[in-house]
Amino acid sequence: MTIEIHTGQITEADLAKFQVVVMTESNFDENDRINKFCRAQNPPVAFIASESWGVSGFAFCDFGPKFMVLDKDGEECRSFVLSSVTKDEKGLVTVHEEKRHTYEDGDWVKFREINGMTELNDTDPI
Repeated sequence: MTIEIHTGQITEADLAKFQVVVMTESNFDENDRINKFCRAQNPPVAFIASESWGVSGFAFCDFGPKFMVLDKDGEECRSFVLSSVTKDEKGLVTVHEEKRHTYEDGDWVKFREINGMTELNDTDPI
């Protein structure tokens, strides 16, 4: 892996030779221009922009249109005990009544150790 630090004016020729571009100490317009160029490449060039101002800052990542983030909050994945799963077209999953879950609409889950419907076990959510 080769890492190159570039200072000064950035050209499209500079950007096209990389798989990942990381921007720091740059303004919004420059980040926007470079990110649009990176996304238009085939395959897209991953783009990361970040700044730190003392105790605050930001990070922006664009890894192309096919990249999906399934981790909504950075917290460790949780496990819950199920009491049943129906075989309906839109299956109904019931969590054990003594255990409160923290799932929300749109959450992805992975089933493990299911008895009776083993085809659900360890399948990817996508």
